[in-house]
Amino acid sequence: LATSLAQAIVGLEELFGPAGSEQELDDLALEVLRELVQGKATVRFTAQNAAEIQAVKRLADTFQLRWMLVDPEDKEALTSIDWKKELAAGVILSPDFRPGQLTNPSIPIPGRKDPSRLWELAAALVEAGAADKIALRPAVDADLRHLMFVAATLKRGGLSAEQILKTLTSNAASLLGIADRVGSLAVGHDADFVVLSGEPFASGTRVVETYIDGKQVFSSASAGSAVVIEAA
Repeated sequence: LATSLAQAIVGLEELFGPAGSEQELDDLALEVLRELVQGKATVRFTAQNAAEIQAVKRLADTFQLRWMLVDPEDKEALTSIDWKKELAAGVILSPDFRPGQLTNPSIPIPGRKDPSRLWELAAALVEAGAADKIALRPAVDADLRHLMFVAATLKRGGLSAEQILKTLTSNAASLLGIADRVGSLAVGHDADFVVLSGEPFASGTRVVETYIDGKQVFSSASAGSAVVIEAA
């Protein structure tokens, strides 16, 4: 659409305007966008800095879009949003690190604000009354197996174990629009759950069993009775 934020906003307004109106359209892409806008589906915006986040908010207010943010990096911008409004569906946070991967620290740029850390963003959202609107995703799909570890870092932001669990379960299901099936254990829902060896997010806690549709698909006991001892 554009090479700058200002141009992008103008371009989006030119798209959402006709799509949200009743005028006859001859563009298939706009017809699809109309179904999205008038159907009140949730629009996901990747917005990182304060300017982008505020631009999303203005655009959503103008066209009455139900929206969510993906990968924001500015906690002050997040706390300036009234999350009690129905149009603000929530925020998908992504870690700025990958478990097991060492990277060089970023070089400070004069005049540039450093992005907030994952747990700082989560803490700011909880303080702003959006604890039930936070979900997590890994930096890349290959890191899904480390998602419990990534989520545990939210304790540094003061989140409770219950709040952290919701970012992985019920909150995520709500943002995806499938909370009527998954995200919590309730009558009529898919019985997908895990059994852990200890407190969630505690050091040493492991998955003991996994169930999908109420049927066991994994058990640590099924791996055999051998005891493996690792030593230097």
